[in-house]
Amino acid sequence: MHLTLVRLGPFRIFQKALGQQVSWFLGIAILGLISALAYYRRRRQRWFQTSERQNEVLLWTGWLVLTYGFFSIASFFHPYYMIMLAPAIVALVGIGLPTMWQQFFRQHLRWSTFLLPVAILGTSALQAWYVYENYSWLAWLILIAGVTTVALLFVAKDSARQHHWFPVILITGIIGTVIAPAWWSLTPTIAAESAAIPYAGPALLTTASNQGGLGNGTVNQKLLTYLEKNQGQATYLFATTDSGTAAPYIIATGKAVMAIGGFNGTDNAISLAKFKQLVKNGQVRYFYVSGRSSDNEIVTWVKKYGTKVATKKYSQTTSQNFAQTNQTQSTSKQASGTPPNKPTGTKQAGTATGGMDQTGTLYDLSSIN
Repeated sequence: MHLTLVRLGPFRIFQKALGQQVSWFLGIAILGLISALAYYRRRRQRWFQTSERQNEVLLWTGWLVLTYGFFSIASFFHPYYMIMLAPAIVALVGIGLPTMWQQFFRQHLRWSTFLLPVAILGTSALQAWYVYENYSWLAWLILIAGVTTVALLFVAKDSARQHHWFPVILITGIIGTVIAPAWWSLTPTIAAESAAIPYAGPALLTTASNQGGLGNGTVNQKLLTYLEKNQGQATYLFATTDSGTAAPYIIATGKAVMAIGGFNGTDNAISLAKFKQLVKNGQVRYFYVSGRSSDNEIVTWVKKYGTKVATKKYSQTTSQNFAQTNQTQSTSKQASGTPPNKPTGTKQAGTATGGMDQTGTLYDLSSIN
């Protein structure tokens, strides 16, 4: 995975590497919370006395501040965890935009009149910066739409027929703020992305960038043939410790494969007693202890009481890459190398691509009473 160093600090989340994942509307959210706190303030209340509406704003502000603060200073994290910011951003944009609109046209407070134009211009400029490297034409379109929206706002403000201007203001405003993040959010779906560390962006649309992840690992075809031949009436094709090992086989066969340890193999997804019952009932016959498996009580029990299957029956020197044989992307797309702005923290840990390695051991549990 390509490393993108992201500097720590209060503006870290606005940098391209992370901002393209979550910060498209962050500026509106921040200005929106300021606008909402001012708009819903009772004139006669003291500074520490808050209205019910202000309390709602403070709730989401607390959410935003805590998560924003963490990601501003954290030394390492998977970028998809930044989805934690999304509920607060969405809520504050939804609360703040109507108050900024009201304060612009009704002049609730003189200084608050400028919050809406500043929010639109700032967001348009930020989004144009985000997309310029990939789509320079879109960056200019966003800037023009943002400036046009603000100009129309001031025209409508001084117009005797304000309501006639609102539809065109909304259309240009949407073009200036929604098109780019909407496209970014669609890229994982279009690219059929299944990465273990997912992210969004045009780089996914190249054949070289869509690598790794659950379901893109290797399938040991000899092992698969052996398991399908001997599964019998068992519910599960086999059981293993983690989703990375199980996922390619689930996708390849459509059959159930049990991951007793969840995503990384470290969760207690099922108790030993429950697992024993499944074995006793004939629902689980085979267990694969992969080379990266951790020893938990179920693995220890399997090793102690299970019967090792002869390695020659299922091992092979060359694995078949299931992701490559099921590649559905157009051959006309050319590989462009690792995406330059793939988000990450300040350092990156290694990630497994999933699939069955060649150092594990298969156990037959059918003889256990």
